[in-house]
Amino acid sequence: MSPLPPTRRARAAVFLAAVLGAGNAFGAAIGQPLAQYSPAQSDAILAGPIFGLATGAYGFEPARYPVALYAVSYRTTNPYLGQARESASGLIALPLGAPGPLPVLEYQHGTDFSRHSVPSHPESCLEARAVAAAFAGHGYAVFMPDYIGKGISTSPHTYMLARGEARACRDMLEAGRRFCSRRHVRLSRDIFLSGWSQGGHATMAFLRLLEREKYPGVRAAAPIAGPYDLYLTWTLWLTQPASPMAPSLLAYMISSYEHHYGLPGLLRSALKPPYQGLPENTFDTDPVPPDAVARFGRTPQDLLRADFIAAVISGSGVFSRKLRENATCLWRGATPVRFYYGEADDIVPPVVTRKAYERMKSLGAPVWLADAGRSAGHREAFLFALADARRWFDRLRSAGE
Repeated sequence: MSPLPPTRRARAAVFLAAVLGAGNAFGAAIGQPLAQYSPAQSDAILAGPIFGLATGAYGFEPARYPVALYAVSYRTTNPYLGQARESASGLIALPLGAPGPLPVLEYQHGTDFSRHSVPSHPESCLEARAVAAAFAGHGYAVFMPDYIGKGISTSPHTYMLARGEARACRDMLEAGRRFCSRRHVRLSRDIFLSGWSQGGHATMAFLRLLEREKYPGVRAAAPIAGPYDLYLTWTLWLTQPASPMAPSLLAYMISSYEHHYGLPGLLRSALKPPYQGLPENTFDTDPVPPDAVARFGRTPQDLLRADFIAAVISGSGVFSRKLRENATCLWRGATPVRFYYGEADDIVPPVVTRKAYERMKSLGAPVWLADAGRSAGHREAFLFALADARRWFDRLRSAGE
């Protein structure tokens, strides 16, 4: 839930061009290699800075394999719009020369207001480049969906809509498997899941779908700082000091719910008049306006009508009900889950992760907490998990052999 500011995004694109000599992701044909990292280039990505943070303390290990990046397209469905067929896209990162069969990591990315600063456009998605370097550089086949409404998809984004996220992720898994099969890349049965921020929410929605389908081979999940209980997240943002990013994230979610749930007038009933025309000119646009965060006010109270805030806090109304429906932590899972978070996270308050852990544990799920530290914020939690989760997955693989 932490969009990369346009200035940092531009610098990231320049860096990738220097490292890879690659242009726009879809300058190559769909399914054709976009670029390749040598181990030294993967190490350079993880040497940072990443999101403005130094990375030396996180223990990233030198890459073992070169990595090839591919943009892929596939078909999915939108469960909120009558199972409408959608074109979707994503990124596949494969280790070159790694002995197979390869374990699979499917990774779900965090919020970005841009339609194209997503994994299938790695030159403008530092998150995707870091994940590819950290996991594919160590022998994992990595699949990263863009989601409905991102990449080549022209629909409004299914932002914080659990079934839409899960469906796009599930179909990306099959698209990745087909892609690897056509290229004679052998995959093992081992599937691991991870994702940061919005991607943490999506990861848990995806895991729930896979478990309901009894999909074989799902070994573990490592969601990172996700808003697993959206209603709790909203009430914390509305009743406690919130991150300056909170108003823009709230507006994005309201816009998504209005469209996909067919709730005309929701934005008008929620946003104060000066802000009502902004969502359609801000979200899923390119280029993203440089004031995309600031234009929605400094606090949720700047943005939202008082009666709408009161209704959410009291739990009344259709919007509160929809927030509750999209919780991804109120079920008993069988797959090991390690919830990563930071104690100083001001975007997704740490209590959201702790409550998700407590609720799932009380239902008998095999879940653990992984605390990135007292001073760790939203982005520090990402870096901590990026290094630690791969080591955890490696241990699970070794124990299962």
